[in-house]
Amino acid sequence: VVAHSTGAPVVAAASSHVTVDRMVFTGPNFLPATRDRSIKRLLVRPVIGKIITFIKPIISKRLRRGGRPTSTISVANHRKGFYLLHFPSHAVREMWLLQDEVLSGTTQWGVREDVVFVMGEEDESVGPLDEQADTLRHLVPEGNIETKILRKAAHNLCGEEDTVLEEFAQLVLDKGAGGCS
Repeated sequence: VVAHSTGAPVVAAASSHVTVDRMVFTGPNFLPATRDRSIKRLLVRPVIGKIITFIKPIISKRLRRGGRPTSTISVANHRKGFYLLHFPSHAVREMWLLQDEVLSGTTQWGVREDVVFVMGEEDESVGPLDEQADTLRHLVPEGNIETKILRKAAHNLCGEEDTVLEEFAQLVLDKGAGGCS
């Protein structure tokens, strides 16, 4: 199974019901970016979180790199790509609640072989790669999570230059081939 960003905790939560050969998580979103952790603590609280989502129903994505989202480095791919600049705050809250549910889980993931976390070296959208892997090792059979950093890439790995895409595609083909039972 290959999952990107918030798809990673969705697949991890489902893996207690289905066993797969391998999991490849790209830009895995099991932990928020370090700078987002204080707002997460507020947003996931039952009463305060609901008040915040009512008062501020839309959260804007951080911009940088010449006004582009932090998701991509490639200027050419950014110009022709589709990017969300705003998110419903309720959806962000639910995403963070799912993160907490996965992190507090005690059931090991249903994976027979490899678990691989892949992230762009300039990914500022999610928590640090090694911290995520270390936090989740107890849920993986034998605690084996392989990590891979892709150079000249940010969060949107498929929106980067061809050399990054080739390395990314080869990694997915090498690690992601397999099936479900």
